[in-house]
Amino acid sequence: MTPTPFAPIAKILGTSIRMLSSEHPGERDAAAQAIRRILARQKLDFHSLADVIEGAGEKKYSDEHLTEIYQRGIQKGRQLEQAAHPRSNGGFHSVDIEPSKWLEMAQECSAHRRKRTEQEEQFVEDMVARAERGQDLTEKQGAWLKSIYGRRPI
Repeated sequence: MTPTPFAPIAKILGTSIRMLSSEHPGERDAAAQAIRRILARQKLDFHSLADVIEGAGEKKYSDEHLTEIYQRGIQKGRQLEQAAHPRSNGGFHSVDIEPSKWLEMAQECSAHRRKRTEQEEQFVEDMVARAERGQDLTEKQGAWLKSIYGRRPI
């Protein structure tokens, strides 16, 4: 969070504001003049102080603004990932399987075609082609390929 222009003077300003509650009119007047001088040194005035007090309970950001910030963060993360791994095309890098092993796994599944649906057969062939081109699988594709791989006959 960005510090306000009041941050450097907050403590002394708080002390002077409390002095405004004095029973002695001279102390109240001196406190008011002290506050004016403190604010002036920061190029502020009583209006800027009042604005901060009035806005103290307000939300700093709308839900829409926070959603926009979140989406920008996701986009930036994807851009950084793409820059770090240009061939991955936004793909998934498994922690437990090296990307070079996807091809072996897909070829092994392709070699054992028993008890699979037509959709699974097409998926395995697509994954062989994708892995041969050196492309990584998405997280969902990797999970499905591992599931098929786990059902192959040994």
